[in-house]
Parts: sequence; C-alpha cells; structure tokens
Amino acid sequence: MLIFCLECCLATLLSARTVAQPYIYDWWGAVPLLAAPPLAFALAGLQNYFTRRPFCSTAFRLLFLLLAAAFLLSAGIGPDSHWTATGAVFEWRIVPAVALVAVAILLLAGVAASLATRLDLVPTLAVSSAVFLAGLMSDYLFGRAAAVNRMAAALYAILPNFQHFWTADALCVNGVPCLMWATPPPMPGCTWPACSVGARWPFVTSR
Repeated sequence: MLIFCLECCLATLLSARTVAQPYIYDWWGAVPLLAAPPLAFALAGLQNYFTRRPFCSTAFRLLFLLLAAAFLLSAGIGPDSHWTATGAVFEWRIVPAVALVAVAILLLAGVAASLATRLDLVPTLAVSSAVFLAGLMSDYLFGRAAAVNRMAAALYAILPNFQHFWTADALCVNGVPCLMWATPPPMPGCTWPACSVGARWPFVTSR
C-alpha cells in the first residue's frame, strides 16, 4: 500500500508539472508519465509469457520502477528542454498533501482488513464505505454536539476524521499543507490501525 501511495505521489508530481504553466503543455512531464504504464504492462506481459511470472505483481513492480525513472528523467530538464536544477520543476507542496492522503488510505485499509477476516466482500465494502463517509462528515455529525453530549464526544473521538487528511484548500491558495495538521485527533490517527491489527489477530489465528 505504501508503494502504491508513492506511485501516486510520483504520478501527481509529474502531472502537476505538465500543466504548471497556463496554456503550455510540458511534454517533459507528460511523455514519461504516459509512457510508464503501457511499457510496464508490455514488459509484464512478456515476462508472463516467457517466464510464467504472475502478471499483476510484476506489472506493479515495473510500474513503480518506471515511474521512478520517469521522475528522475523529468527532474533535471526544464520546460525549454534545457538542463535545470534538479527538482526545481516540481511542486513540492504536493508531497505533504499526498502523505496525509496515504495515512488516510492506510487507516481505512486497516479497518477493511479487520472486517475482511469475518465478512464477505460486499459487507466489507459497505461498512468501510460507511466509516469513510461518516469520517468525512464527523465534524457535522458529532463535532458540534461533542461539547454538550458525552455520546457525541465519544463518537467524535473514536471515529477517524478524514477531513484532517484532505488539504486541497491549502493547495488551492498556494499554501503548504503541514503534516502536523493530522495530529490533533491522536485516537483516529494512531490507535485505529493498531486496534484494527489487534482486533483481527485472534480471528486470523483461530482459522
């Protein structure tokens, strides 16, 4: 999952570079990014055909390597096709935002993995989606009543508030998302993954 989040981060940096300047299409960001997936699938297909290696896992690894290579190739070349300072062409403000989204994905993955030990696919997706939607609306559902209602306060403290991991507003106003933004709710941010792993451990070992 962390590798998938890193792939998303690389792809986002390259795509943001492609449209960084209005009315200008930066081919040094677009071409390497668009070439990586089909090349990874083609190489994985060839390996599957000749060596019988699993296609999905091979394609996933190759996509990560090719995205990293595309990032390194694009990092030192400016829009004018001349060498530039390494990394100067990227919007590094995106990295903290992607890191927060990665934390949210890991948190939700822990919940889904816990549910999957006892539930089928459809109930797991349904409950995970409900937790995600409730977490997005946590401030509206429980935040306003948390000061006067103990039950609302308990639910507000336990339920992961996914709004803490969404910093699109800070990016839109040219701000820099801060990783400390996710620290005010320590229970959802830290305890949920640990509780998810601990809760599913007896069910896994009893099978």
